Amino acid sequence: EETDAKFAKTRFGTTELRELRALPAQKILEASLKEDDDPPRFGPNIDGYFLPDSVPAIFAAGKQNDVPLLAGWNRDEGGLPATGTTDPPAKPALTRSGIVATALSVL
Repeated sequence: EETDAKFAKTRFGTTELRELRALPAQKILEASLKEDDDPPRFGPNIDGYFLPDSVPAIFAAGKQNDVPLLAGWNRDEGGLPATGTTDPPAKPALTRSGIVATALSVL
């Protein structure tokens, strides 16, 4: 928070939230991209509650949440034809998947 307050005071002359909220987004973007001796370094704020420590420290201590990750994609996801479609070439390609065939039988 101190880094953010210093950035706001240096670039905009205020740390008042009311005044900062009134600034146009373009002005904030331009200020954050300005190259000088003290560029802003925005990152996670370690608040002791939501983020109790730095991300590398949390992982090094094995304290990260154990959340399964599914990475990849599904063939034909979102490729179901609209209701009433009579396009015969599209239907055989979609029915190769058991899940899609089941879904189409319900429709």
